[in-house]
Amino acid sequence: MATSITRYVREKGEIPLAWAGSTLDMNYLNFGDALSPVMIALLSGKPIRRAPMKSFAPRLSCVGTIGHGFANGEVWFWGTGCSNWANPSAPAAEKKPFVPSAESHFTVTATRGPVSESLLSAKTLSHAVPYGDPVWLLPRFYKPTVKKRYKLGVILHLSELANREMEAVPRKEIARFRIPAELADDIHLITTVTELHVGALQSKIDEILSCERIVSTSLHGMVIAESYGIPCLYFAPSLSKDGLQSVELTPDGDVDLRIVDLYTGLGLPKIDVYNQPRPKPSDWPAIMKAIDESWSPKTFDGDALINAFPVDLSPISAAPGETIWEHKALTDLKLRHDVGELNRLDRKEFPGGAKVAAARFPDESPKSAPKAAARAVAEKTVSEPAGDDAAAKLEKKKSSVALLKRIKSTLPPGSVPLAWAASSQKFPYANFGDALSAVMVAAISGRVVRHAAFDSKSERLVAVGTIGHAISNGTVHMWGTGLDAQRCPGNPNPAPYQRPAGTEFHVHAVRGPKTGAVLRAQGIAVPEIYGDPVYLLPKFWPMDHVAKTHEIGVIVHLTELASQDPAATVLDVMTRYGIPPERKGDIRIINTITERDAPSLRAKVEEIVSCRHILSTSLHGLVIAECYGIPSAWFATYGQGEGRELKLDDDEEKVDHRVRDFYLGAGVTRLNAFCLERRAKPEWDKALDWIKATWRPLTYSPQALFEAFPLPKAVEFEATPWPVEPKVLKALKF
Repeated sequence: MATSITRYVREKGEIPLAWAGSTLDMNYLNFGDALSPVMIALLSGKPIRRAPMKSFAPRLSCVGTIGHGFANGEVWFWGTGCSNWANPSAPAAEKKPFVPSAESHFTVTATRGPVSESLLSAKTLSHAVPYGDPVWLLPRFYKPTVKKRYKLGVILHLSELANREMEAVPRKEIARFRIPAELADDIHLITTVTELHVGALQSKIDEILSCERIVSTSLHGMVIAESYGIPCLYFAPSLSKDGLQSVELTPDGDVDLRIVDLYTGLGLPKIDVYNQPRPKPSDWPAIMKAIDESWSPKTFDGDALINAFPVDLSPISAAPGETIWEHKALTDLKLRHDVGELNRLDRKEFPGGAKVAAARFPDESPKSAPKAAARAVAEKTVSEPAGDDAAAKLEKKKSSVALLKRIKSTLPPGSVPLAWAASSQKFPYANFGDALSAVMVAAISGRVVRHAAFDSKSERLVAVGTIGHAISNGTVHMWGTGLDAQRCPGNPNPAPYQRPAGTEFHVHAVRGPKTGAVLRAQGIAVPEIYGDPVYLLPKFWPMDHVAKTHEIGVIVHLTELASQDPAATVLDVMTRYGIPPERKGDIRIINTITERDAPSLRAKVEEIVSCRHILSTSLHGLVIAECYGIPSAWFATYGQGEGRELKLDDDEEKVDHRVRDFYLGAGVTRLNAFCLERRAKPEWDKALDWIKATWRPLTYSPQALFEAFPLPKAVEFEATPWPVEPKVLKALKF
């Protein structure tokens, strides 16, 4: 029979979860607390709605030492910790022992350990429920290969930090975190503060995994280290003696009660710790030696914890080539809330309190039955779908899971979420210029690039393309992007660009000053750094080997094609592209549509570079020509076959806004154009003579654009060619 929380979730289609989340006056996440909705989403596959801790609604509690904060209504605890004080942050003289309120109905399905069980169930230690912190299950869903960068990672508790910035800065009076200059490359301080998105949680885990050893004051620093098998020690600050020692785990002892709860939940009566008083500098080599000599892997019964999950199980699975962090169940998580608004909505839903809640969602079962699907999932190292027919599905998917593991093992840790105009079912090919966005970001970052939606609510990068006007929601990092000033997000009709609501912009560079002006007019800060990232392509694909085979390459825009595929020819009505038989070996019409892989894109670049001169209607045809030093001209779609110098700083001049934006960003005020109506007869000799007589190479340097790239770089600007691992390009899905 269904429990009340199960009935609520089935009716609402979402899970009400109370956790110590970020509020509107916080511009950061506390790593451990923020993993609470992550773990519930991973196991349930359901949307998560944050609920107040004090409420009459059915709600779930998961990660964190928060059990003492609940009152009223029905609460289902799964892996939760609890303080022995109702107000643990109060001065010592004002602290009050925690006792569940009479209006509260607590159902304890699992706790972090026996201390929390006794407090939440108001019983003596009984081991009546499974023990364990749900974060310990994370390696079953996310197990990347991360290169070790540091000999020792030192994870600070929130209370030890001087501020809430993203870098670990200890309070000045704490000397034990000081690192001598000679060890600066070996010892790495880690804060539990992260940015406000799930990608930052992934990065924090990867940061911890990059360490060969861990000492931690943070509980969840220890959980991550232990669960991933990183040798570690609890970094105690106030025991009676210093250094490595074995300590008894008793609730009334000197060790932090959260640590006691966690490790006694693993069945351990004592553990090794390293005590270092906060006012004294640490002997880091001694600490590393202590870890090497004392640590051993811990045994954790994850099956029992999964079986105790209080709502329907449906664990999520990462798509091939991605991680669970790209799954919609995680990217849709809202991690910062207006607590006052949460309380208002809660009172609105249950104005009659506990009786209304009980009547709407009666508890038909005193306890959830064990779930066979959970046991099946628990045997896997990568999460797999589960449900009523989970066992059959798991067997059926063994081969695909094995393939997923192999794919993951070939990828660098982490990936870059990038929004670009990718292929689709309607358009199953790559448009050359748009697809180069993923290539350039992969080349510079050295990381796999995954596609993100234009209207995604998650943090993402936007680079190549005239797409800035289509971007909305979430946090957006623009780098070399262009936009259409007469388009708006979600509006198919022409309209002046308006900044979309609910969107946080971080502009690092744009294609040119026209794009910059539009964004600035909407109150968005834009640096004066301009350029199209494709201009950096010769750093990656030098093309020195390509022989010149054609006198003129004519790059057409995809709107001029008779069909939308790589073999498409120009529309018959566009007679200016006609090539007389005697010129077939001289003139090459170049289609910008390619197959969806990096070799096809490279072949398209080679096709362009094989031409001595370029005429292009396509913006990126011109960008490619300019960056490889190929004499070129914009092929204007008006005129009678004459060359013109168009004034780019005169808005009355008829110039494609994308082309104007790029060249102005490159410092050019006059554009060489060959002007010929599309239905006119060809004028190849005139066009060639014009290019030869007027083209001059750009003096633009893309170094400022390169330096503005908003992620860590895997390459140096001066290096040529940039070394990019083939597997990074192979993993791209255009």
